[in-house]
Amino acid sequence: MLFRTALALLDQHGSAILTTRDAGDAVTMLQSLAGSTFDSSHLVLIACMGYQKVDELVLQEFRTKFRPQVLAALSERSLERSMWSRRGSLSSKVLATQETFKKTSHTNNSPMGKKGDSTVEDVGYVNSNDSGMNEDSDHAPNALQDEAVDEEEACMADLMDQVKWLKAELSRALVECRAANLRADELENAFMELVKEDNRRLLSAKVETLEDEVAQLRQTLADKEDQEQAMVKLMLHMEQEQRIADDARWHAEEDAEAQRETANALQAKYEEALSALAAMEKRTVMAESMLEATLQYQALDQSAPVPLHLKQNHNREVSRWSWPRLSPRCAINED
Repeated sequence: MLFRTALALLDQHGSAILTTRDAGDAVTMLQSLAGSTFDSSHLVLIACMGYQKVDELVLQEFRTKFRPQVLAALSERSLERSMWSRRGSLSSKVLATQETFKKTSHTNNSPMGKKGDSTVEDVGYVNSNDSGMNEDSDHAPNALQDEAVDEEEACMADLMDQVKWLKAELSRALVECRAANLRADELENAFMELVKEDNRRLLSAKVETLEDEVAQLRQTLADKEDQEQAMVKLMLHMEQEQRIADDARWHAEEDAEAQRETANALQAKYEEALSALAAMEKRTVMAESMLEATLQYQALDQSAPVPLHLKQNHNREVSRWSWPRLSPRCAINED
């Protein structure tokens, strides 16, 4: 996984790593890049999915992509190292020559010091036309003076080359520094925008809060659905009971209507029976009155002689309308 992460970092930040001056800077930059982008989902996605299978073809692609830049950087740095070593050797030679010339001039000018003549201070500032130095220059060897002059001229030419190279390097460094500052400002602005737009901790906290709210809403929705189902079942049960009650009420109304009709029929029959009973009572009263009248008539006729055939007919009629002996009326008549 570390190897895949390194390949992903090289894929993303290869050009930035190649701008470093040495291996320590490269390692430091890799550590900073890994620390700043380790929580990046893009880096994790590239490391896990883009380099899931690393073989020789993938490594060859990396070689063809970054090897020319590495070789160019190596050649440039080797050239700089050689120039610095050459410059160091030339400066050491110049210093050694100056030291030897000073020693020889000091040994040659020491006997003339009692006369108050001036000594030579620097090789680059020797003037052969000076009258005060003619006696000292006559004592110095000609070969040593020529060698010092040649070395001074070579040193001046080398110094001029070094100055030109240093000016070029300084201008290039200033340009790179300006570009690096601009790049740093751009990166800082980009990082600030990313921090403003994609604050991962706040977003993760918000996502967790929203997930909790969604879970609570889902639980509330499930509870409401359960309550709705229970209410639907209760309403269906109540509707069924209401239908049963309506059917029972309808049957009870039908039974009441039938009972009402039966009661009306019974009332009509009762009234008819009462009317018939009243009529029968009237007829009974009329019959009793007629019977009393008949009995009175018979009592009156018993005092007068009646022919035999009329008496027999009258006895038949009386026997037809007569009461039994055990009836009260018969008892009253006997009394």
